[in-house]
Amino acid sequence: MSKNIFDIMRKLNGISTPIGGISWDNIERVDKSNFVNNLFIFLEDKRVLYYSGEYEYPIYCVQSILHIRQFLTEQLIVLNNSNMKDPATIEKSMRTMRTACHDFLTSQQQFSQENQVIRNTTDYGNSYRFIMDLIRLRIIFVNEMYTLSKHYDVNIKTEQLKKFMEDNYKALNILEQE
Repeated sequence: MSKNIFDIMRKLNGISTPIGGISWDNIERVDKSNFVNNLFIFLEDKRVLYYSGEYEYPIYCVQSILHIRQFLTEQLIVLNNSNMKDPATIEKSMRTMRTACHDFLTSQQQFSQENQVIRNTTDYGNSYRFIMDLIRLRIIFVNEMYTLSKHYDVNIKTEQLKKFMEDNYKALNILEQE
């Protein structure tokens, strides 16, 4: 009961007089950590971000990346319509990840058009270009997810993704130091 009163008081943004009147903000506040945690819950299920590339069928990788890009776009709209205070870090990371998806898909589309390759053949899946594009996408996601994880104190819960991120983030730091 008291929680409901505090929720109403938090949303209250005006009182008019002399006879009465009251107004309130009906937009729910979005907690940054909770928003990032929900983003991670979605991404943890996407093995295209951490599963060994040579075992992935390219057609399924492309479909998964399309799904990730769509989800990121939907969440950017939610973020834009929320009243979250200073969502710039989250928005920047999500836009960077969405751009990485777009770049991967564009590269794969150009490759298949140039070589008239059927998307789910094993030769295509083991192609240098496919593997390199997938690595680029994963590096960007690792960097952005690690940034969000540290900034908002949100943990990755899937052990495979957590290990993949830790290993690759260490590698990124080594490369930057050289």
